[in-house]
Amino acid sequence: MEECLFLIIESGGILDDPDLQADLVIFLPTPGAGRDKPGSERRRARADLVRGEPVAAGQLDKLRRALGVNSGTFDALLKAAGVSVENS
Repeated sequence: MEECLFLIIESGGILDDPDLQADLVIFLPTPGAGRDKPGSERRRARADLVRGEPVAAGQLDKLRRALGVNSGTFDALLKAAGVSVENS
């Protein structure tokens, strides 16, 4: 079996498992007002990044260092997640 640096799981329910500690949680809100699934607010509150919401540069740098990835890889992750740097 090949080792990997990251495992991406598309499931909000996985956050309810007390034995799993995610290094990075990206919340993808459901498009349209009032369409979020049950438990969405709790999962959004646990997220490090939320699609469509800017994040402070300092917080992003802290996340990048915690993941141990280079800036190029992290920038690609942010782009795929739909997250931008907050204007100061």
